[in-house]
Amino acid sequence: MNMNKNPEPLHLNGKTLNNSDRFEGTARSRAMFRWWIPAAFMTEEEVEREIRTTAEHGFRGLEICINMADTSYTKAERAEKGWGTAAWREMYRFILKTANRYGIQIDTTISP
Repeated sequence: MNMNKNPEPLHLNGKTLNNSDRFEGTARSRAMFRWWIPAAFMTEEEVEREIRTTAEHGFRGLEICINMADTSYTKAERAEKGWGTAAWREMYRFILKTANRYGIQIDTTISP
């Protein structure tokens, strides 16, 4: 895994962690967290950055949860890029490949 010595700052509970802050431990003991995402409305660059930053700060993984309830996307936009669409399936494959490249475990909730 190519770990950047100066990862992007991580924002956690309103606090910005220093670049030197890193969660250590064994693979089984490192923390995971729920990753609320708006289905396929994220760009591949955003996904890559978030997964990379997760790895750089020593987290074990992410649990994906689709959040479309609090968005301003139209019904037509949700039909194109929302949960279960072809665009979402393509983005999900990209997430899995990217996470694998960075050694990040991905869990997924069953539905939006």
